[in-house]
Amino acid sequence: MLEHMARARISLETAQATGAGKGSRDPAKRKAYQTDYRLEVRYGISEVEYLALVAEFDGTCHICRERSRGAIAGKRSLCVDHDHATGRVRGVLC
Repeated sequence: MLEHMARARISLETAQATGAGKGSRDPAKRKAYQTDYRLEVRYGISEVEYLALVAEFDGTCHICRERSRGAIAGKRSLCVDHDHATGRVRGVLC
């Protein structure tokens, strides 16, 4: 858990240095920052790692194998599946 917090701190410091943090006036930068920060803090993965998970499952839910409309359009609509005991990310779900 401490490793996730340290990675989130680095992500926060980078965002603040580039002006892309939560206080950014540019809505696109602010949304990108919030998404990346949320993934980092909750699951310990970056946006790139999330997109790799979606690509690994070809934009489909890990359980029902249905294709997500958001995944087709390139939007984040699949939820991250993780083990609550260990925190290990298992895949993406609809």
